[in-house]
Amino acid sequence: MKIKKLILIALLPILTLFGCNSTDTLDPSPREITGVFKYTGATYSPIHFNARYRYAINDLDGKFIAYVDTTRIVLSSTNALIDNVVDIRGSLVKENGDNVFRAESIKLKK
Repeated sequence: MKIKKLILIALLPILTLFGCNSTDTLDPSPREITGVFKYTGATYSPIHFNARYRYAINDLDGKFIAYVDTTRIVLSSTNALIDNVVDIRGSLVKENGDNVFRAESIKLKK
């Protein structure tokens, strides 16, 4: 009986570590990212596909950071934001293997 308890006590920390490797959340706390706002859809393609996220954020060197989920905010037009440096506030999550930034606000960086 004591051996079973010792084995259980020894395995319990190992089993709890498996729960730490979450695949759906990177860091859900709000943060602000500065980068270049990009359109991810095909502009001149004869065959249009439905991209899951229409926009992405790249760092200032052009490296991909995450897709941008704009469903929580109201934008009159994104034309002024595309290919410009913006500040985006929101949370970074991992969704189906992709990094997705759920935007709460977007403003043009001046």
